[in-house]
Amino acid sequence: MPFEVLSQQDGKSLSIGWADDDSPLYGDYEIQAELKDESQLCFARLSSSFATEQITLDEYLDGVLGHLKKSMPAKHTFDAALDESQAEHYVTALLACDIFAGSVKALMWSKDFVPLEDTEWQCLRNLAALAWEYDDTDEFQSKAREQKLNASNLPPEASDLLLVICYCMRHVKLFEFLIGSLPAPDRSSFDHFSGTEVKSRISSDSKGYQHSPKGPQNVAIEAQLMTLLLKSNRLHDPIKHELTRSLQSLGQDAVSEKSSLDTWSLNYSSPVLHEFHHALASRDLVPSLSKIGDFLENCPGLDVAERFFTNFTGDMISNSPTFYRSHSGSLLVPIVETRKIDDRLRVDIMRLALKEIKGLDVDAHIDRPWLADLRSFGRPDQPEDMFNPLMAAAWRGDKEMAQVLIDHGADVGYKDILSRHYAGGVARKNGQDGFADWFDDLCKAKGIVELL
Repeated sequence: MPFEVLSQQDGKSLSIGWADDDSPLYGDYEIQAELKDESQLCFARLSSSFATEQITLDEYLDGVLGHLKKSMPAKHTFDAALDESQAEHYVTALLACDIFAGSVKALMWSKDFVPLEDTEWQCLRNLAALAWEYDDTDEFQSKAREQKLNASNLPPEASDLLLVICYCMRHVKLFEFLIGSLPAPDRSSFDHFSGTEVKSRISSDSKGYQHSPKGPQNVAIEAQLMTLLLKSNRLHDPIKHELTRSLQSLGQDAVSEKSSLDTWSLNYSSPVLHEFHHALASRDLVPSLSKIGDFLENCPGLDVAERFFTNFTGDMISNSPTFYRSHSGSLLVPIVETRKIDDRLRVDIMRLALKEIKGLDVDAHIDRPWLADLRSFGRPDQPEDMFNPLMAAAWRGDKEMAQVLIDHGADVGYKDILSRHYAGGVARKNGQDGFADWFDDLCKAKGIVELL
């Protein structure tokens, strides 16, 4: 869990607190133990000391990168190698606190890492300071030439840390330049990411310490950085499931029609979003049906929905490991129920989704997993809790939507799971008599009669 920087009562000094004391992980206990040991300045204490402005950037970089030296490396009790599972927990916890320190620790503990010769280390150390300060590519290169520094002379796993710094500082321009000009290691620093890093950097209520300022603009910046990573060969397959989930949340949940500067989201029409979706699709990172439903239920225009399906094609979705036919209701019902877009657009988007994605079960009910918890607290079932698309359309009295569903194979003889009514009975229960009469006529034409 990440730590947060707190102001002391004197208003001048800073201290470290934990952003979430309720659910510490194994690695968090290790980090807390390290922070309490004032006799050693290892990774966690270097990170907290820098965050609270007790040491300078030079001292921080010297201390953290000092662990990678071949001659006279920094050695502390907490640097002792752990078994693989323990090391992974520790690195995950340290990455949540400090992405750069966690990345260096992961490299130091990697089996194939060869400590850096003095000239290599000094080159990395000086380039790290430049990457921390400059986003402008020309300035970075000019300063590097002045100091006779060449990142291509570094081992790939060492130069990879320059990209980590760009990521921490949100230096998109320099990140793009370096990712295109430096060789990638067999396993990069970003392969260690658990997804917590992405979530904390795009959340408006994140309390965890970050090396660069927090703000709404960071959502778009994160999408740009992750687009570059996904298109490069630095994020290796298989990408961790937890990181994949965070990327899908960035691409489908952190999206809105709002375009104000104080909105923590990507705009639906943003080229940044389109490029990010393209990058996800290029790595076969296809959203689940429920995530697609989240995206489409708020979609401000048919052109935006069509653009979505140019990246995530219907065939790609249907053949994805995230495709479960039984989850079709979690895509279709939100489109029927949404009040955030007009009725004409809802119907058009439904028609588009049914045309593009083959193999959907038009009769599948929606899965609302949070309802199980609410029921445990005594919440009674609500009529719409387990609607399928046709029942949701009936509840709204939406004949046009119902007709589209029926045209695509919806069963008019389907009975609602909770009420055991046909769609006509469900509509009548909500005062939609016009829909009920229309639907009853459809049923009679098919020889279906509801016994009341």
